[in-house]
Amino acid sequence: MAKRATTKTSTVSLSEQTRMVVLHGPEAMVKKEHLTTLREALAKAYGEFQSETFDGRTAELAEVLDELRTFSLMSQYKLVIVDEADEFTKRYREPLERYAASPVDHATLVFRAGTWRPGNLDKHIKKIGDVIKCEAPKGAALAKWLISRAQSHHQRKIEPQAAALLADRLGAGMTRLDTELGKLAVMVEANEPISVGLIEQLVGKGNDEQAWAVQEMVLSAMVQAGGGNRGGYAAGNARGNVGGGGRVD
Repeated sequence: MAKRATTKTSTVSLSEQTRMVVLHGPEAMVKKEHLTTLREALAKAYGEFQSETFDGRTAELAEVLDELRTFSLMSQYKLVIVDEADEFTKRYREPLERYAASPVDHATLVFRAGTWRPGNLDKHIKKIGDVIKCEAPKGAALAKWLISRAQSHHQRKIEPQAAALLADRLGAGMTRLDTELGKLAVMVEANEPISVGLIEQLVGKGNDEQAWAVQEMVLSAMVQAGGGNRGGYAAGNARGNVGGGGRVD
């Protein structure tokens, strides 16, 4: 039985030695990020690996264990994921405890769940993996995440004050924050940061009002690029057409 090293550099350690892990809680993006970390560790250690996902509401214990224990003909390692795992573990807690006490060394089992009931299974899992509560960070930690996310996924910088304002206006839902961050990223040049002013102008407004603000920015850029009265004429006609009261010939 392969066990995780006892020395950890952080409170969460997902590596090629992880044999079982529970990702539970309300924040889907945090679960996704942890799973990405695990996938990258497995790929680095084992190369290509086989991945299978089961619905814990309908999956049978035998099929999950068979998938874990059967060697793959295509790769040397397996990643087996059970969604809605609270339902699955409620039905099969004791046999899962036995598996966790002696897991195979060529597969990792991941449980994803919205809710999780702590118990003896957790003790076994923590010897070979981790039980991780997935919640959105708060306050300064959330702003820090936005700064990192803007650079790593949207190739833009965001001012620290702007990150704090964005979190304050939209709340802690990370998927919504990331979606808004992506919209803001396309509105600034690569060498310009997302600013407090941009967020004050666009974020937190109603859909119609925000759409008009975006339209104004696009039209303004068109005018500057085209120059002269022709650009102003196009902008004015486009605005009339969008509002339903004008016409572009």
